[in-house]
Amino acid sequence: MSACQAIEAACGAEVTGPLRDLRLLLYYDEWIESHALHVYLLHAPDFLGYDSGVAMAAGRRDLVERGLQLKKAGNELVAAIGGRPIHPVNVRVGGFYRVPSRRELAPSPNGCAAPATTPSPPSSGSPGSTAPTWSTATGSSRCATPASTPSCPARSPPATDTARSPGSRWRGGPTT
Repeated sequence: MSACQAIEAACGAEVTGPLRDLRLLLYYDEWIESHALHVYLLHAPDFLGYDSGVAMAAGRRDLVERGLQLKKAGNELVAAIGGRPIHPVNVRVGGFYRVPSRRELAPSPNGCAAPATTPSPPSSGSPGSTAPTWSTATGSSRCATPASTPSCPARSPPATDTARSPGSRWRGGPTT
C-alpha cells in the first residue's frame, strides 16, 4: 500500500471517503494480526518464563489459543479486503482492484469477516460492469489528477498481470 500512496502523492491524487476508510481498515486488520502474533506468541513466553510459544502452550494453552484466535481474525479481515491474508494484493493506485461487498465483510458465525464464497476476480471497472468497482473522490476509476499530467501512472490501467499465487483467493489475468 505504501507504494500506491507514494505514486498517488507524486501525482497529486488523494483517496478519500469510503476508499480511504477501507484502506485504514486494512491497516488496522494487519495490526490486529501482527500484534496478536507478537504479544501472545513471541513476547508472552519471555515474560512468563517459557522458552517459546510452543513450550508455553503446554502450561498456558488458554493464552496461546486466544492469541491464535486474534491472529486468525486479523488474517480473515485482511483477506476480505486485501485479497489474501499475508501481503495483500488488492490495493492499487487510486483505490482497490476490487471492493468487497457488504456481504463479504459481514461477520461470520465465528465473529470474523469471512466471505461465504470465494469472491469473483477483480473488476476492471469497465462501463456496464455489474461487479463492484472502486472510484476516487471524483467518481473516476483512476486518480484525480489534472488532464495535464498524462505521465501519471495512475491515469492508465496497470500494465502488469494480476495472476495470483497458487494459495491466493483471486486468480486471473490482467484486470484492465
